[in-house]
Amino acid sequence: MSEVRAFRRGDAEQVADLFHRQQTGPHTAREHPMDAAGLLAVLDERGVRRMQVAESGGSVIGTLGFFRTSGQRVAAPDEAFAGMFVIDARHRGGLMAGRLFAESILPLLDDGVDVLRTEVRPTNRRAAPLYARVGFVALDGPAADEDGYTELVSFLPRVLRGLRERYPDLDWNSLAVGASWRSLINRSDPDATRVETADGRPTVRYRFAVGDASVSAAVDGPTGTLTELDVTVAGATTRHRDVPPAAEPPAAVHRRADGPWSLALDGGTGLVTVHHDAHPGALLLDPWPVLGPPFLTGWRRQARRR
Repeated sequence: MSEVRAFRRGDAEQVADLFHRQQTGPHTAREHPMDAAGLLAVLDERGVRRMQVAESGGSVIGTLGFFRTSGQRVAAPDEAFAGMFVIDARHRGGLMAGRLFAESILPLLDDGVDVLRTEVRPTNRRAAPLYARVGFVALDGPAADEDGYTELVSFLPRVLRGLRERYPDLDWNSLAVGASWRSLINRSDPDATRVETADGRPTVRYRFAVGDASVSAAVDGPTGTLTELDVTVAGATTRHRDVPPAAEPPAAVHRRADGPWSLALDGGTGLVTVHHDAHPGALLLDPWPVLGPPFLTGWRRQARRR
């Protein structure tokens, strides 16, 4: 019998061993496997908002963490990066992925998290399908960024928050929310989660159930606004609509030149580029690091500009 529970620092040795066996996680070098101390250092550096482990027979067989940074980017205050989503190969065919998320989602809502993001390599044949199974989508398309990662996003926490505020009498225990995840990823319904374009803007649509309620929702991709929320209970449907705010104007780009040299700073992304008249393209591209507590170091990419 397996259980899902909160990570304890005493689990670090087993978690590090799981990552080594599955050759995944923050450090996968076979000749220099990460130990418990190294794992705890990574967790402290990334800023854990919540970390779950799945345990069976006293052994850790799965993990899922939610962090303030991804290792490349800092999350906005109401967002978290999902990561270290690892399930032992012998347990991947069941409901473990849904259970790890289901046991996390309500505490994350209580902690003020509305949006989940993650970064995966398109070539990672283990992680990418796991995230897709629990409703993450590539909002900006499948192309990889400069670090070789594709960003995936889930607005399901924001949808659930809207439901909880408008329908507090729905069944909000973890089992009901777990059923929501399973209905969301029901492979017999290809439209349970999809990305479409509405008025020229990407929109993420969800269709799932919470207890006896059938839910259809839409979230504006650029702003994360819950624009549609339709709830059907006992054959009666109530509809809520909201208009997303107007798109922000492009951030100013600050430029300086000195002879053939020029430097540009993008005020929105923090990207610094250096050019020379004799060279085609940029000589240097350097994302400005993000500094500040509680992190001891800067990160190469800023949080998304909202």
